[in-house]
Amino acid sequence: MLFEQKTEFMSDSQKGNVRVGTAELLEMLRAEEPESDFSFCLGADTFADLTSLKWKRSLDVLRLLEGRLVVFSRKGSNAITKEQIELLNQRQHIDAKLLEVNTLTDVSSSMIRACKDDKILRTSLSPSVLEYMKEHRLFAFAPQSSDID
Repeated sequence: MLFEQKTEFMSDSQKGNVRVGTAELLEMLRAEEPESDFSFCLGADTFADLTSLKWKRSLDVLRLLEGRLVVFSRKGSNAITKEQIELLNQRQHIDAKLLEVNTLTDVSSSMIRACKDDKILRTSLSPSVLEYMKEHRLFAFAPQSSDID
C-alpha cells in the first residue's frame, strides 16, 4: 500500500493548545517520512510573501523544503516573472519553478477570504464552495471577536 491511513485523536484540552504552521507541519512530515522529499506548491503572491520573509518561520520553511517550490502564476499576471524567480533562487538558495497556467482564473484567495460581498463571491466561486464557506462560517463569515460575548 502506497499510503497508509493514520488516524490520531486529541482531547479537547490538547486541541486548545495546538498552533500548527507550515514549518511545524513540515517538521512533522519529515519526522514521519524521513526518506521522502517534500515540495510545496503555491501561488505567485504567496510565494512573494514567503520569500520576503513575511511568514512565521519563513527561513525554516525554505530550509525544510530544501528549496523545492512550484509557483503557479496566472497567464498575464504581473505577480512574478521568471527573472524574479531566478533572482530569488540565487538569493535564497532555493530551486523554485514557475508554472504559468492559462486556465487559472484571476481569483485571489486572499480576496476571497476577506470578502463578504455575495455578488463578488457568486461570480468568483462555485455555488457549493460559497455555501460551504457560509455554512461553516469560514473566512469573512467567521464570527468577529466583537460578535462573541
